[in-house]
Amino acid sequence: MPGADWVSAIATVVAAVAAVVALGVSLFALAWAKASAEAAQRANNIQLHTYRRELFIAFQQLFINFQMSNHLITKDQVIGFHEHSRTLYLYVNDSLAKDIEEFYKKCLEISNINFSLTFISSEMQKLRAQGYIDEEYKSLHEDLKEYKSKQYSLASKATMLGNPTYQALKEEIRLDKIPQTPWQRFKDLYNKRFDWGDEEEQE
Repeated sequence: MPGADWVSAIATVVAAVAAVVALGVSLFALAWAKASAEAAQRANNIQLHTYRRELFIAFQQLFINFQMSNHLITKDQVIGFHEHSRTLYLYVNDSLAKDIEEFYKKCLEISNINFSLTFISSEMQKLRAQGYIDEEYKSLHEDLKEYKSKQYSLASKATMLGNPTYQALKEEIRLDKIPQTPWQRFKDLYNKRFDWGDEEEQE
């Protein structure tokens, strides 16, 4: 019957439209979920950059303290980096983390040696004031030479390690090194001007 055919055709059209709408909703939901995931990833990357920035500031201060102290760095100037040294490997690559850790340990060891040197020099000064230039004084003098030798050796190694490590860390934490999400890469490509290769030369 013609009426039945008309109703059947309408039903078919309605079913097709419903299928298209359902597909559109599904695609929208997928795109929304993907965009949300990428936004979360971007937020995590920015948070990671914040932690790296704090690490950089702390290491920069340690590096400056080492340079400005003329290698006579004190424990008070080193200890501020202690907390960062415990989480290094979470925020930078292993090779860089190892160099940072090594520089920190050398600075800490130098500060301990400097404390010992101050104590030995004080004891020697007391003995000289009392007129005691005996075996104890000579023993302290030998200790003083040994500690100064260690201080010089460690300071030389720290100097050679410090600047390359500082520059590498500065490069590592650059904000533009945060990886882009696929959606951001797509937008960059979309907004990029396409060179057709047939632009007229300007007169």
